[in-house]
Amino acid sequence: MYLSRLGVLAAVASCGGTCEAPPPSDAGPADSGPDSGLTDCPDAGFLGDPDSPPDLEIIAVQPDGSFVPILDGDEVGLHTPFQGGKVILAGALLTNVELVDCGRLRVGALLRDPTQPGEPAVYNEERHVRYEPMPDRPGWAVPRLINDERNMAPNLESCGLDPYPRDTDGCEWILEVRLEDSRTREILASERLRIMPICPEDDPGDTDVPPELELEQCTCQCAANYTGGRCDKADLPKWIDPPLDCE
Repeated sequence: MYLSRLGVLAAVASCGGTCEAPPPSDAGPADSGPDSGLTDCPDAGFLGDPDSPPDLEIIAVQPDGSFVPILDGDEVGLHTPFQGGKVILAGALLTNVELVDCGRLRVGALLRDPTQPGEPAVYNEERHVRYEPMPDRPGWAVPRLINDERNMAPNLESCGLDPYPRDTDGCEWILEVRLEDSRTREILASERLRIMPICPEDDPGDTDVPPELELEQCTCQCAANYTGGRCDKADLPKWIDPPLDCE
């Protein structure tokens, strides 16, 4: 099922297109498991319609902790996480869910290759995210900003770590985001849409190369058949982008 444009447009209207996340919490460390140390989050109870199944809208979390809803066919920025490579911070707004245990919910993200039979998931990541009620949208829950933006959504590896015979940057992929049961991993809600990952001109998370080489490093890492060492800083000035390989 592809993401409803009406649902996403409602999200855009509620916050002017780019939504500000709640202020960072100083309640404790980022969520790394059941015992994350959060104490200042009373249970919000059930949000939405208790007679309807859980539902979600896909968002892209930005390096500053804000987020933007994603429409089918949108370009989505790639970012550098601390572990290296390039990721999409692919998250979700949720409704018809119960927020207990400090709003701890399991969210998964997959990047699927639309050129292959069955649209296999080439990249995937899942993690527990802390949610809280959206202040400007009753019945909906938003990821809580704890320490930094990486804890607001799955850090979906998209290129720069493992080889794949197809470009990521500039090619169409299918992004799927899921709400999963924390214990059984049953899929409670799922949406998928077509996106085009794009290397940004400026990547705040990339501290390994000077700003003028950030774009070259990203396009190098996200070209087909990546191999370790291909995009070393010393070699980037000589990097020539090969023809786009989206097949």
